[in-house]
Amino acid sequence: MKSQTPSLFKDEAELESIREKHKLLLQAEKKLAGVPKKLLNEKLEQERTMPPLPGLEERERLNQYEQTLATRKQYRNVMRAQSMSLVLLFMLVLATAAVIAWSLRLLEVI
Repeated sequence: MKSQTPSLFKDEAELESIREKHKLLLQAEKKLAGVPKKLLNEKLEQERTMPPLPGLEERERLNQYEQTLATRKQYRNVMRAQSMSLVLLFMLVLATAAVIAWSLRLLEVI
């Protein structure tokens, strides 16, 4: 009887181990039971979702380019207006100098 007792404990321990593994497998099965349904729902949702329009990226890129171009044009217009203002200021200074020189000549003559 003594020789069978260790064997029985060994068998019981093995049986308990198998039961634990079975329990873990059942828990994993319950946890993963909804995965196929979830994947199917995701696939259906993806099919229902409208893909991006073919020219959407091109239009966004073109819009960005036009905004950049408009900014460049505005910069050029400002620079042109400032340079024109500078020319007008220079002409005003020259005209003022010419009027002063003319008035000094008139004073010398008199």
